[in-house]
Amino acid sequence: MFLRNELKDQTGALSVGEFGPEWIGNARIKVSYSHSGDFAVMVWTSTHQIGVDLEPVGREYSHPPLELAKRFFHENEVRSLEDLVADPDRLSSTFRDFWLKKEAYGKLTREGLKGSVHLDSLSIPNVRFETLPVIPEGYDARIAIR
Repeated sequence: MFLRNELKDQTGALSVGEFGPEWIGNARIKVSYSHSGDFAVMVWTSTHQIGVDLEPVGREYSHPPLELAKRFFHENEVRSLEDLVADPDRLSSTFRDFWLKKEAYGKLTREGLKGSVHLDSLSIPNVRFETLPVIPEGYDARIAIR
């Protein structure tokens, strides 16, 4: 709430949608943010649509990652994960990469996971994903850019 009020005071306007801030001020600066634990990340641009997600590296999920993937992910992603069953660390990091991309894309489109969870994050047209270069130790983040 403090950030929302501070931005509004400085820019005159902050549009907040169902999935967080969408733009700031008359210049329509596009904004996305994510938080996890004690950390938050915010990205902004005046030239692209963007979305961001931040997750802890050791996040515990309600079910094993491959089980979740089989239930929700695109078949290409499931196959990629199945190829990593013998290497649990790589399977976990690849699952996290897919998850971060889906969350970031859902924020980019303003549809949340309902619009992105079943998409193939390996081949979403006209979107590129970047890893944030500066994040807290023990966390990982992706930005979706269109």
